[in-house]
Amino acid sequence: MLEGYTDKLGATPFVLNLYKILSEQRYSDVITWEQSGTKFIIKDLVGFSFKVLPQYYDTNKLALFSRQLSVKRLIV
Repeated sequence: MLEGYTDKLGATPFVLNLYKILSEQRYSDVITWEQSGTKFIIKDLVGFSFKVLPQYYDTNKLALFSRQLSVKRLIV
């Protein structure tokens, strides 16, 4: 995908992929929405790093994923 690309609503590929991951029932044992639906919880860090991240991002490093969350201002 193109660097700096956003969809019609302004979401970047990183955000779109995160939404796809959270929408996938097969990953619900690893990552899921928090009950309020405003936050997500990574329930299995190792599984997330090695099972999910490489499928959607160019890394399996949780630190890089966390950094992107921070850069996109998705965590406080």
